Amino acid sequence: HPNACNLCHVEESIDWTARWLQSWYGVESDRLDLDGVYPNRGGAVAAGWLASDDEAVRLVGADAVLRRRAGWSLGLLVGRLDDEFLINRQFAARGIEELLGVDLQELGYRFHGSKIERQPGLQRVREVLLGGAVEAVAR
Repeated sequence: HPNACNLCHVEESIDWTARWLQSWYGVESDRLDLDGVYPNRGGAVAAGWLASDDEAVRLVGADAVLRRRAGWSLGLLVGRLDDEFLINRQFAARGIEELLGVDLQELGYRFHGSKIERQPGLQRVREVLLGGAVEAVAR
């Protein structure tokens, strides 16, 4: 689940966070149940949040990486454009648009469409944004 440290340090791992907690406050990491909520202890915490089974955690994860303008997370954010929850799709779409200066509707993507209706636009978004054509779209 989200924690205060990694809301800013989105690219850091939970082990990094635990080391700082131990260093600053003497908190032993064995007191923390990290394995249950952070299965990838060495990876970017925000990547795990964006892939969480909990829709609220996915939303917080999207907010965190977007506020930090974490370009490394673009592929994960594009994945959230097909989230089962409309608010998560809407938040990811608006964030990507602001981050890259693109209009996803021009690519045929509508966050409010049904799963089937979203697929053609989502495919185009993947091709353009993840296929190296971001500069052309952002102009």
